[in-house]
Amino acid sequence: MKSNRRSSVILAVLMAIPWSLPISFFSASVIPSMENGNFSPQILLVADASGGAVTVAVNPKFYALNPCEKRQFSATVTGADGQEIKDAKVTWQSTSPEIAKIDEKGVAVALKPGSTMIRPIVSNGKGDPASLFVRDKGVAPNC
Repeated sequence: MKSNRRSSVILAVLMAIPWSLPISFFSASVIPSMENGNFSPQILLVADASGGAVTVAVNPKFYALNPCEKRQFSATVTGADGQEIKDAKVTWQSTSPEIAKIDEKGVAVALKPGSTMIRPIVSNGKGDPASLFVRDKGVAPNC
């Protein structure tokens, strides 16, 4: 009898979920439990509070700087529903920090000639990177 009551509760919870949400909004886990000495798998369905997959677009996609110059990069984060997420926390990464470094606000500083990728990172994904080229001016930069 106890098993039927638990099944009814699980069914009621599943029916209350707005199934119009994208499947990526949910994650499921199988949790083993013991009931009367027998193994009984339980399925846990969890809604992803982050809103599922996001798209991150960086601007500009390509830029060239002279050594010691700075450039502000920006990122637009869009949710799975196509709406911009204005308060998304974006961090930044340079794939070659010896060529150019980038701070937490998206300001890149060119250090020496070469190229690097500037990548915006959000909690549930990375965006497409931007290319940053640092020109060779023939003199050693002092910045």
